[in-house]
Amino acid sequence: KDIPINNEEFKEFECIAKKVRPSAKEIELNNRSRSAIMRVFKKL
Repeated sequence: KDIPINNEEFKEFECIAKKVRPSAKEIELNNRSRSAIMRVFKKL
């Protein structure tokens, strides 16, 4: 509840690319890929 937060422990990240969704061909070949979202971040 009342735990002090140390801001130095939080690491900051930079978004490199927008969310990448599978292509229509990928979904056709692999139906489970419909829910996949790739996010790319860079640690600062």
